[in-house]
Formats: sequence, C-alpha cells, structure tokens
Amino acid sequence: MKEERDLNHALKGDQKNWQDMVKKLEVKHEKYVAEKTAEISDLKEQLRDLMFFLEGRQKIEESPMKSELAGGQVIVEQNPKASSSATPRRKRR
Repeated sequence: MKEERDLNHALKGDQKNWQDMVKKLEVKHEKYVAEKTAEISDLKEQLRDLMFFLEGRQKIEESPMKSELAGGQVIVEQNPKASSSATPRRKRR
C-alpha cells in the first residue's frame, strides 16, 4: 500500500512537471511567433519600398525626360484613412 502511494505521489509530481514544461514552451512559442510576425511585417514593408524604388528608377531610365528627372525628388504623402462620415450612407426605409 505504501509503495502504491509513493508511486502515485511520484507520478503526480512528474505530471505537474510536464504540465509546467508545456506551459513554458507554449509561452515561448507565442513570443517567438509574435517576433517572427513583426519581422515578416517589417520585411514586407522594406520589400514594398524597394520595389517602389526599383520601379521608379526603371521608369526614369525609360523616360525621354531622363536628364530632367535625374536630379528630382519624389515625395510620397500618406493619405489619412477616410472617416466614416465621409462615406456615403444608405437611407433606411
């Protein structure tokens, strides 16, 4: 009987250790996924900027006004999101 209780106690301890280990790994995995998601977003933005630059350079190279465009600057303004009041609404009947 004592051996069974000791064995049961040991098994419960092992089960608790495994559960703790799984929880720690889940937290570590969630942190890793969040970091990688942020990194991927950053890389996508960098790729978008690079593609914009390369496409612009290609268009300038192909343009008959190449010499005039070479010293120019490009300024890109970001449009703020349209507010909900600016969107047309349907009238309810």
